[in-house]
Amino acid sequence: MEAASVDPDECFRAVEALCGEQGLKVERFESKAKGYLGIRIAGSETNVWELNLACDGDPLSLPNLFLEGNKRLLAHVSYHGGVCVNDGQGLSMDSDRRPDIAARTVLEYPFRGRDSSPRTSALLNP
Repeated sequence: MEAASVDPDECFRAVEALCGEQGLKVERFESKAKGYLGIRIAGSETNVWELNLACDGDPLSLPNLFLEGNKRLLAHVSYHGGVCVNDGQGLSMDSDRRPDIAARTVLEYPFRGRDSSPRTSALLNP
């Protein structure tokens, strides 16, 4: 299957809306990674995370997500900043809703804490 072309503005609006529902502040920044959307998420006053999200990609896969500037070991984050977004269960996705898939990827996978609340996640509030 061919890579899906998605407007980064649409992805950001979807991320912003979904994060807003959880009370998370989100900003857009210019990503250093070509073809990636830069997203800054504030989990608390002192913990701000910069993520690079690939809005385009294989329509049958979750988008790639990287944590920028990571200087310490974090669960589910590679040494190079790649965030594990594999749910290990299999998914059914509507490939026509790529911005929504991108937003869910940002919120659902890397920021889930012990009680399944993004606001109390170890990544946002170490």
